[in-house]
Amino acid sequence: MEYEGWHFIANNRLRDGSEPAPAGGVEHYSGKLALCRSGLHASARALNALSYAPDGRLRVRRVRLTGEVAFDRDKGVASERHILAELSEDETERALHEFMLWCAEQVRQLMVDERSRHALDVKRRWLDGEATEEELAAAMDAAWDAVGKAAWVAAGAASMDAARAAIEVSRDATMAAAWAAIMATARVADINIIWDATMDGVRDAQNAELERLLNEAIRAQSRQDKGV
Repeated sequence: MEYEGWHFIANNRLRDGSEPAPAGGVEHYSGKLALCRSGLHASARALNALSYAPDGRLRVRRVRLTGEVAFDRDKGVASERHILAELSEDETERALHEFMLWCAEQVRQLMVDERSRHALDVKRRWLDGEATEEELAAAMDAAWDAVGKAAWVAAGAASMDAARAAIEVSRDATMAAAWAAIMATARVADINIIWDATMDGVRDAQNAELERLLNEAIRAQSRQDKGV
């Protein structure tokens, strides 16, 4: 049985602290397999793999699980993990920044605070090398101020947990601004419903965009390696 998917590592180490195999290599595990606990993992969908990513500077890898394999709805575990392709930390970071910006842009029209919209514009210019780190930091700080005001006012005490969760899952101020925009345009009673529906309703689109960005970066890397 084979299971192909995505896997993230942090700080150039596997979760057990060992060195990862390079692209073209194979990692092996000889113990008992247990989903989420032991073995070599991967997720068929990049978005799911990102949700399981460890803390630290990330690198994404396209992998195939073989040998003894078990899987559930959103991940698999195996005794062998073949590294089909991988991106560097810089390449992974760039793709994830692009992904976060894309997600936020999907709800730009809901953003009622100009600071949130400005943060998206500065983030794009920063990604294109047209804005400095200082300009980005200032825009992100302003966006976080907007996020706090919009989220807490819109959510109210009864929905504070949902609002806080929406912001905490964001790895970027632009994503937090997106969630704040959604919450700020909803009635208090609808916050939890919107949170659940949004998460369910847009996951496929988000995953498609994330995989497009990662695959595009992998192809670009392959062309560069071949000198094309």
